[in-house]
Amino acid sequence: MSGECKRSYARQRVAACAALALIVAAAHGEAPVASPEAERGLALLGGALHLGGYATLRVRDLDGEPARFDARGASLLATWTPAPSWQVFVETEIEDFVSIDRHGVNADDIDVTLERLHLDYAATPWLSLRAGKFLTPIGRWNLVHADPLQATVSRPLVTALPFAMLASGLAVHGTLQLAGGDALDYVAYLDASRTLDPAHQDSTSEELDITGPHHEYDHAGGAQLRGHFLADRAELAVSYAEFRMRGEGARTHLAGVDGRFVWRGVELSGEAVYAVKEFAARSRSEWGGFVQSVVPLFGQVAAVARFERYDGVPAAARGVRLGTLGGVWRPRPALALKLEYRVGEHNERVAPDGLLASFGVLF
Repeated sequence: MSGECKRSYARQRVAACAALALIVAAAHGEAPVASPEAERGLALLGGALHLGGYATLRVRDLDGEPARFDARGASLLATWTPAPSWQVFVETEIEDFVSIDRHGVNADDIDVTLERLHLDYAATPWLSLRAGKFLTPIGRWNLVHADPLQATVSRPLVTALPFAMLASGLAVHGTLQLAGGDALDYVAYLDASRTLDPAHQDSTSEELDITGPHHEYDHAGGAQLRGHFLADRAELAVSYAEFRMRGEGARTHLAGVDGRFVWRGVELSGEAVYAVKEFAARSRSEWGGFVQSVVPLFGQVAAVARFERYDGVPAAARGVRLGTLGGVWRPRPALALKLEYRVGEHNERVAPDGLLASFGVLF
């Protein structure tokens, strides 16, 4: 098959995914959607200490790679509230327990990392202070990224490639109550990862099947505003960040928007970012976004369709188009069994075509 034929075929497949996403979005019913409340875990010390976590098993059969099964890892979560105004949160991640492919079993890559650690002080009902290592507040996916809480196995490129998933520093955050039961969340932060967490190596590239440099901040600052409307059936948020990635040599200015809307059980969501990287001699822009629908089929089974575009500064991420079709079954709120097929164009090095499946559990 000629190169032009391959490109035409890829475009047809991506277009088919986008068309099916629109068809699926017209369905009705109650989608089986997980919520963070499912990770209540175990309460100890009279409720002052909460223990929980999540774990994921995954199967991948991607173009150009051997089929592989891996115990993706587990995250152990602990929340300690020693006093009404004080709270400590810790997430310890155990990665790559074991992987199996045609070459055999590999259990030599297990890695234990302190993923998050922060102290919060609630100064008032609407103002809290945070110090430590926390998720970067850009978009919605990065803030609710635990595998069992999401509807797909794969993560959209725009939710990880343009920025680092974690920041280390200080933040102020809170929620303002608006008229009619609506609410506005806000957060502003300063990051000093180079000083506070110099040894950290972000696993973003591993999660997206990318071979490349590590992905963490040198320093950063930003803010996010998120509105909750219609009894929390709708969200709309804007984000801004300015940062320098470690070893990149450019200052980045990033703006983003994301939204979520639930109508008759159908969940529609999306995110988009636009960033300008200022190098010494020139500037370059990158942008991307996705739209996704989750629609109930029967029982606790839902169909998922997503279309995404990404045009990044790295050559491996330029002109990427992706379509993802799949399903998720939640026999219980804390369990998620997912299967999806992904096809695209110019995506070979960042998110190859292929089949992905996972089983996730909250505990």
